[in-house]
Amino acid sequence: YIDGKPSYDWMDEAFEKNSPEQQHNFTINGGGGKLHYFLSLGYAKQVGDYKGGGFNSERWNFRSTVDAQLTKDLSARIMVGAILDETNRPNSTDWSTMKTAWLMRPDAPFYANDNPEYLNGDASVLYVGRNVLAEINPDISGTNKTNTRRLNGTMQLEYKIPVVKGLSLKGSYDYAESLPDETRYKSSYNLFVYNPGTGEYVVAPRNAPSSIQRSANFNVNTDMQLGVHYNNLFGNHSIKSFLIFEEAYSSWDSFSAYRELLVDSEYLFAGEAENQSAMGGIPGDRTSQSLIGSLTYDYSGKYLVDLRFRYDGSSRFPEGKRWGFFPSVSAGWRMSEENFIKDNISFISNLKLRASYGQMGDDASAANYPPTMGYNIAPATGSGAVGWQFNDVLNGGVRPQAIPNPNLTWYEITMYNLGLDFGFFENKLSGSFEVFQRDRTGLLATSLAVVPGTVGATLPQQNLNADRNSGWELTLTYQGKIKDFSYYVNPLVSYTKSMRTEWLETTANNQYDYWRNRTSGRNNNIWWGNESEYMFTSLEEIRNYHLPMGQGSTPGDWILNDWNEDGVINAGDEHPIATDGLPFYNYGINLGGSWKNFDLAVNFQGASGVYVQYGEVLIQPLSFGGNNTLSYFMDRWRPADPNADFFSPSTEWISGYYPVTGHDGRRTGTNLVQDASYMRLKTLELGYTLPTNIFAKAGVDVVRIYFSGYNLLTWSGLKDTDPERPGAEGGASTNTVDVYNYPVNKTFTFGASITF
Repeated sequence: YIDGKPSYDWMDEAFEKNSPEQQHNFTINGGGGKLHYFLSLGYAKQVGDYKGGGFNSERWNFRSTVDAQLTKDLSARIMVGAILDETNRPNSTDWSTMKTAWLMRPDAPFYANDNPEYLNGDASVLYVGRNVLAEINPDISGTNKTNTRRLNGTMQLEYKIPVVKGLSLKGSYDYAESLPDETRYKSSYNLFVYNPGTGEYVVAPRNAPSSIQRSANFNVNTDMQLGVHYNNLFGNHSIKSFLIFEEAYSSWDSFSAYRELLVDSEYLFAGEAENQSAMGGIPGDRTSQSLIGSLTYDYSGKYLVDLRFRYDGSSRFPEGKRWGFFPSVSAGWRMSEENFIKDNISFISNLKLRASYGQMGDDASAANYPPTMGYNIAPATGSGAVGWQFNDVLNGGVRPQAIPNPNLTWYEITMYNLGLDFGFFENKLSGSFEVFQRDRTGLLATSLAVVPGTVGATLPQQNLNADRNSGWELTLTYQGKIKDFSYYVNPLVSYTKSMRTEWLETTANNQYDYWRNRTSGRNNNIWWGNESEYMFTSLEEIRNYHLPMGQGSTPGDWILNDWNEDGVINAGDEHPIATDGLPFYNYGINLGGSWKNFDLAVNFQGASGVYVQYGEVLIQPLSFGGNNTLSYFMDRWRPADPNADFFSPSTEWISGYYPVTGHDGRRTGTNLVQDASYMRLKTLELGYTLPTNIFAKAGVDVVRIYFSGYNLLTWSGLKDTDPERPGAEGGASTNTVDVYNYPVNKTFTFGASITF
């Protein structure tokens, strides 16, 4: 500072500029004759951006595959995989830690009296009394440790029936389990406030009481398939078919225990507890059975037809409604194989028209069907309280669950697709274009009918709602070669929109209410607001403005448009101004090439047709009082004299890009709408394969060294925000962004791939 006082950069003090990351993979494959095997072992470790290394993860993964020809007609495959994953992080959340670091005042010391033995706890200068250096240190504030174990195994058998060519029997069984185990230890600790009068460091306790919570989940999934397959070729006629019976089973459970500790400990049952509780999860399971059939016909690679069906049953629905039949059909015509193209248009290498129609059932949003109405234990006080009084004591009761719906069943997904595949000049230029539509009907919703309180139960879910997603996708690829240089260019773009075709809603009061507040029959993700035309430039302009704009307007405040021309600025002027949610367009381009022993692969990705609004410190300086702010708000409307009266005609104003600080600067309009379109250099890899003769005597077949980068460059109009994931955390709306997300990292990797 000008007066000689020190300045403190909390972001620099708390976060690393660079963090190490390593990844290793070792694979073996071999065998011969009737036995082949593949083994893979991988290890990865990553250290986060918090200084001190308190945020880190470590992962081991193992995969193996063994193929065996047991007899002439019987073969088997066994696959086993496992993942051991451990993540350690400080007790505080990333969003909370980032927000604290962003808002910390630059005149707030890290340490009391700048003594590194005492972390500063002066609440008068710290954001909400918090010290980031304590929060990112697990030895001080506590830890959040998550161990996840995943195991999966698959066994497959195939028997080729000798007497019928192309006929075989296949069976498989898959087992997978996931066991996440989380221990969250919150440790009480002391910050300090220096008293210059006495020279003492006064204790400022934080995080009390110490507590520990452990949560475990148990998830098991199995899948069994038994099928008959037939594949054969009769001259120009190819037939492929199968009939499969499938049964899938899933089960889950969880448990959590919590203690408030009298003595700090990272172990759940160590020492005495001041308060403790245990909570079991809600165990559950789900079973589904399916009969799946397919018949594919191909005539000379020219005409193709594929017929399929699924007959699915789910335990989540009542008897009589558990089973659903879902057919699909697709057809293709390779026009390039017709003589009128082959003999007349030489540059066409491939031209295929294809279309498909299919139905699927989904039960993901349904819970297991209750055969009778159940009850939930309800508290005696607080939210959802139900109880009775006995001897002047209020006791908890039970609350009836929803009335079972015997007609609940699958919601159906219907897909339509029309596509064209093409290739020109011996497929140097190729691509595809397709349009699609996905309709979902029977989505679950609860009726809006009013049930008398005397019933005591709520209405059940019903198959009531419907929605639609539609769009198109274009992919192009060009492959070329210039002497020793081979290259390819692969751009792609897609467009998707969604709408609610039928949606359960209350009846509109009038036409405006229907237009403004009902969503059935219109596109989703409509952002409502008003235009911000321009800013007031003087008090005289404000006084002479033809419409009231709210009390206390000053130069630099946004002027909103009277959109409906009724002479009043209010909610009636709001209308669609942009879209929120997911982008309409997603696009990218893959580039690559090779020259002698060098190879290069580059991927760009981006999106457009998506908009966000800034929130908190991105839209208004000093939005949390005296806390930190961004430097670009220096370019704002403000009085030349900071102590001047805002409403005096004699006050001289300095114009700026942003509204005046702390005075109606967040008036909602198109001024808050930000185009979140972007293009990002997502990945780049440059490799070089060493000449084989260098390591031939050592038994090494191939050595390739490479450099790769991830998230290298981004082009976007957004400030201080990642456009790929702009949504805010902390309860903000989906189209509002802040700067408190854990930062997106650029990754640079140097590696080698060695094959023996």
